[in-house]
Amino acid sequence: MIVAYVCNSLFREDETIDAQYNLSKTPVAPSETLDYMEEDPSSSHMSADAIPVGSRPIIRYEHCGAVLKHWKQDGHNVNVYIPTKDLKGLKDRGLLGAWWVDGSVLPKTKTFRCSVLSCTRPKCIKQTQPKLSAAVTRVVRAKGPYSLMLTIPRLTDGEVKTAFKVAENVAKHLHGLDGVSCWGTWAVVECHQSGVTQKAAQQAIRRGKREGHPYHVHAIIPVSLDSCDSVAQVNVAANTFLRAQADQLIYGGSLPGSLPMVDAEQEIAAIAHGQQEESAPYASIIHVDDLAQQLGKDDYLYDYQTKGMVPEKGRRSDNSAARFKRHLEVNRLLGGTTPWYRASTVQKGCKSFFDIGDFLDSEDSKYRGLVHDNNKRRQMRFVVSASYEGITAEYEVTGRDFHRYPTLSAEQAREAIYKQEHQRLLKQCIAEHRRRKKSLAS
Repeated sequence: MIVAYVCNSLFREDETIDAQYNLSKTPVAPSETLDYMEEDPSSSHMSADAIPVGSRPIIRYEHCGAVLKHWKQDGHNVNVYIPTKDLKGLKDRGLLGAWWVDGSVLPKTKTFRCSVLSCTRPKCIKQTQPKLSAAVTRVVRAKGPYSLMLTIPRLTDGEVKTAFKVAENVAKHLHGLDGVSCWGTWAVVECHQSGVTQKAAQQAIRRGKREGHPYHVHAIIPVSLDSCDSVAQVNVAANTFLRAQADQLIYGGSLPGSLPMVDAEQEIAAIAHGQQEESAPYASIIHVDDLAQQLGKDDYLYDYQTKGMVPEKGRRSDNSAARFKRHLEVNRLLGGTTPWYRASTVQKGCKSFFDIGDFLDSEDSKYRGLVHDNNKRRQMRFVVSASYEGITAEYEVTGRDFHRYPTLSAEQAREAIYKQEHQRLLKQCIAEHRRRKKSLAS
């Protein structure tokens, strides 16, 4: 019997800042300079199954398949392995035992994703970006369901941290209004064209023209409202306060189009319809379901805010790792402890923006726990059925159904969905039985 051992480190996300990585596409062979981790073939699980002459020992099983060798290269797991899809065929042909594989079978060598969130290896960061977008989406579903999205443009290096403070002040200001509750602030930095390299950014700043300054901050504030009728009022209050705070703490009248804000509603509408060309701080509020409908998807709703993690090609640099490293570099200007973003909460006693439910282990990273739970939710597809007097109804549960319970763990949400759908289907069967009975009686 083949036992699959899953290496959890391949799926971990770490919120600590670590060294930059710039790996080549081809993994190097293990050497004394690498953290070599191949296991001894004489270990207990291998001795139970004699290894035939001319065969190679299997040191363990992971999600990728049967691992023959494993080492660390710059913090990344490198495996020499036989793919999972090939195992059954090899076993049927007598080329695979529980802990060995015939020497004629050619293995694959592959570098897998690491466990460090700050890694700039393209393959690693391309997986981190959607995870972050999905995590923020779930926080908004749990603590919104509205999200107030802020943009604070044309900043210098030193003003990025202040811009985050401005966004926090907006959240605190709105949180103090009647019928309005704000969960916290999550923000990222993105470069304008003038800031795609550090040299270009400094040149733009030295020119002294605010319109050419290199950075802008995107912030998201999950908002809960007692009444949906107050959406427009909250939008006006947010924009008015944002403009005043940004001008007071950052611009000081240096950004054309920022102040004065004579007619807030008219100017907000003009920006929303792309009729204002000048850069200005801007806030827009939208229900998470409306945003999902606009984007045509139920998850990963904040890809726009996280898109800078996977920058477009051709922006003065064709080196993917360099572009990723630059984005990481500018986000460190936020002054937080996490590499790709900065987040805080308004609510007292809540230390993590991603702490949305009791199911998240207090001893682990809240972000990492939320990512792990999101992964489990996506894999939970099942069918609920109910019967009454020979009438049966079924419903296939998908990831979309789990959005109803954002504060529950995957297992808790599955149980809640099953009960809810079973009850609904049973009522449906009873109603159909009564309809048929009534039809026969008439």
